[in-house]
Amino acid sequence: MDKIVLRRIRLGLLTFLAAAFYVGGAFSIAPLLARYLPVTSQELAASVGQVQATAAPPPAPTESPEEALKKAEAQAQAEQKKRQQQQRQTISVRQNPFSGAKLFVDPSSPARQQVNAWQSTRPGDAALLSKIANNSIGIWLGGWYGDVGSATRQWLGQMQSQGALPVFILYNIPIRDCGSYSAGGATSASAYQTWVQSIANASSGKKAVFILEPDALAGWDCLTPGQREERAQVLRTAINILSADGNHYVYLDAGNARWHAADTMASRIKQIGTQGLQGVSLNISNFLTTAESQNYGSRISQLTGGLHVVIDTSRNGQGPAPDLAWCNPAGRGLGLPPSAQAGNPIDAHLWLKYPGESDGACNGAPTSGEWWADYALGLASRAAF
Repeated sequence: MDKIVLRRIRLGLLTFLAAAFYVGGAFSIAPLLARYLPVTSQELAASVGQVQATAAPPPAPTESPEEALKKAEAQAQAEQKKRQQQQRQTISVRQNPFSGAKLFVDPSSPARQQVNAWQSTRPGDAALLSKIANNSIGIWLGGWYGDVGSATRQWLGQMQSQGALPVFILYNIPIRDCGSYSAGGATSASAYQTWVQSIANASSGKKAVFILEPDALAGWDCLTPGQREERAQVLRTAINILSADGNHYVYLDAGNARWHAADTMASRIKQIGTQGLQGVSLNISNFLTTAESQNYGSRISQLTGGLHVVIDTSRNGQGPAPDLAWCNPAGRGLGLPPSAQAGNPIDAHLWLKYPGESDGACNGAPTSGEWWADYALGLASRAAF
């Protein structure tokens, strides 16, 4: 056989064996290989060089204990953040907070005080008003509390004593009601942010439902473009503050079924952003039927990626007034009592507007929010239950 061919065969075999022994840490027997496979020292050096060129690179320098600790802490924090985000999504979007929950009944409510006052002199009327006094009604938080954080903690204490799920309605948006019957609100966006943060701090770690600003989104047509943009940011910030706690469920108010078309409201909701929202609230302080509100809410849910819905049924037992009057209309009645709902996307029927509190100084009523016993009695006498 040609000498060149033989030399190449020997060199190839030597390279293979040298590589095997090099990787195994036994390259010291290379001289023996050279003895039985006669090749020149230059050929052997070339084989070794080829093996070394293709060998795996040396391992990276070992991390110092401090570097390893920092890396482990960063990884743990990233994992914790991921779990919190997953928990927030699961809690605030996919679970119904009202399922199996008990709702708070205020033992010192205006209706309860009226029942106590009438018990001996007007027992029949007292019994009717018990339909209001015995039911759960959401607690409104507004600027009338000098220290809203302290007020929130006090309410939470009472709710916890009953083992009840807290339901708060936040009502302090700047330029509230555009100066109409329910005028007022925080003096600025920054003041409102501080106010919301106080509520969030007071309820930290506690399961609670927050209904965010009745009429603020549906009623912003009276605002200038700049004011609307500020309100959008104010609402967005409030949602972020409240939903940062995975125990909090936030529903943004979306007006009622006769105010704006569902696609209009869905567009406004998406302008605010659905991140952190459990859903929307409907029919607060209004009289539209539950069926109409449910249909409207289902449409909004479809248009907003599956947001859930709660409906105010406090005064819709007789449906709306013939002319759709909203300010203390005559002939209305209590709706069905609050209850959790199993049907997606409706989470619950709630009493959010306090039955018997005035809508405003109209039809002989006192100012907005004031207790009006005669109107309350009329609602109870025409109750749907």
